[in-house]
Amino acid sequence: MSRLNKWSQNKGMQHSKTILVYALLFCCVSGLGFLSQSVRQTTAGIKVTIKKAPYCLAIALLVIFTALYASGADYLQYKLIFSESDWEAIRDTQIEAGYRILNIVLKWICFGNAVIGVAIIKSLTVIIVGRCFYLLKDKINIGLSLAAYVALAYFISLNLIRIYLASAVVLAGVTAYLISARRKYLKLVIAIFVAATVHYTAIGTMLIPVFFYLRSTFFREETRKDIYIAILLIFMAVLIVGVVPVLVRSISVLNKYQGYLKENPSFGIGQIVYFSVPVFWLFITRNKMENMLWGQAFVMIAIAFAISMMGYVIGMMSRLSAFFDIAYYLGVSQLVNGFGKYAVQIGREQMTNYRVLTFMTTTYFAVRLAIYLTGGALIADGIQELIFIWEI
Repeated sequence: MSRLNKWSQNKGMQHSKTILVYALLFCCVSGLGFLSQSVRQTTAGIKVTIKKAPYCLAIALLVIFTALYASGADYLQYKLIFSESDWEAIRDTQIEAGYRILNIVLKWICFGNAVIGVAIIKSLTVIIVGRCFYLLKDKINIGLSLAAYVALAYFISLNLIRIYLASAVVLAGVTAYLISARRKYLKLVIAIFVAATVHYTAIGTMLIPVFFYLRSTFFREETRKDIYIAILLIFMAVLIVGVVPVLVRSISVLNKYQGYLKENPSFGIGQIVYFSVPVFWLFITRNKMENMLWGQAFVMIAIAFAISMMGYVIGMMSRLSAFFDIAYYLGVSQLVNGFGKYAVQIGREQMTNYRVLTFMTTTYFAVRLAIYLTGGALIADGIQELIFIWEI
């Protein structure tokens, strides 16, 4: 047996219980999500209903696990940040002011108990995400959104607390945009700036309102909107690759990100494979759902792909992927929901196609989770063994 095979086997045995728990959580949460939502034809048109009990149970499972989770060195770091947070500490530019203030407020509420304080902070991310999915229940496939969130973001967010809390705030802004009739751009921009006070990289999500606005207002030819957007994204990618390194080296508050600048950039074949599923859904739903909804999903997916490719050139850009996972658990889910409504209207044959494609997409997210669990994690040896708060 080769050294690599022995390493893989030992790692699998060492963390087999952790992997089992993660897999069970994924299956339970996504399964409850699918059970909670139904789409049917009525005399008044297509009606989407959601059962609160299974949906609330799914979110509750994530919140409880989040609060009890204590694995990884970052957990101890966030406990230290909580313990040391006071009004004087806000001057420390290494930790964003908004995150400091949140810690100070919770420190007062929790009587300085770092375990409870950090548990609340981590749980806030899940609560915000869960609320957003519920508000969008008529526009997205709940089961698929939960499957995508748990597979791509949830377990990583347990370690990278600040950036994923910021990403949840951005998600709230996007949700406000999708459901609002008035001031939707203002709500989205405010959410982005609030998120930036939790993690500076959130400012990069200003791409979202910019391209939403361009697509809905500036490009009036329906057939060419997406071509223009794609060209603009390529231009933005080239611009960012050239400008970001200069900004990182020139602006003092960004100096800490110099270590993320890559000397030998590579081409991200893996991201092309990963994004084949969102592109597939864009292709098959183009003429099967409302143009505005399809266009919103296109913008989210296109920007996410551009950011993911930039990450291979500028390492710090890869952190922005935390914010653009919405391309999966909102963008793709919105397309699947649109196809589901179309299938209900057309009849049994399309409903079969809808179920098969939805199952295949869910399987895709299960595979993405498996890749993370078996080696694509944040540390060289893969995932860390599951530890609960009472074990430290």
